[in-house]
Amino acid sequence: MMKRDPHDVPWLDFVQAPAENLPFPDGSFDAVVNMLAMHLTDIPTAVKEMHRVLKPGGIVASFHPLDFPMANSIVQEWFRPVSSLVQQPKRETTMPEKSTVPDAVAPYFRDVVCQETSTPNYYTNPDIVTRFYLESVGLFDDHLTRIPWAERTRLIEETRNNGRRLCSMHTTEELTVEYPVQMLRGIARDLNASPKGCA
Repeated sequence: MMKRDPHDVPWLDFVQAPAENLPFPDGSFDAVVNMLAMHLTDIPTAVKEMHRVLKPGGIVASFHPLDFPMANSIVQEWFRPVSSLVQQPKRETTMPEKSTVPDAVAPYFRDVVCQETSTPNYYTNPDIVTRFYLESVGLFDDHLTRIPWAERTRLIEETRNNGRRLCSMHTTEELTVEYPVQMLRGIARDLNASPKGCA
């Protein structure tokens, strides 16, 4: 679905599409940037598709989380109403291992640079935090989707209220949670180039 920029910039279009099936011709772009979304895709398929829409020599860059810090006391207390449904979110369906993305890009990209670090996340707005993790990212969807809608709605509101309580009791510093992330950059290989050497 293509949407015209509301700021009326004629050279800018917003397109919503699955990362695994981008609606662009081969070799359309000089760069593809994936920001905090790689873990929400079928990673091998999305990486192959990113390569397809890049020109040979184009740049791919990704910044994605590696884990959800459920062991953090603020996170545990914030999500207690929904986490009581399970021991922990299903990590294998939500976050890649450290080697997952580098392994997926290796066949398609050269000169890959990868670095693990951490980034702060601020648990200071109960509405935004709760909506993002429970309604957008679907952190506990495997379990929330199995219960009646009214109970699901009640648990989400209880989670939001937990957040409000925590925000009233803690400083911004205490509500800052470090997330492990991975940054990756690579250059698109030309998979159609003839191999060098004897013919």
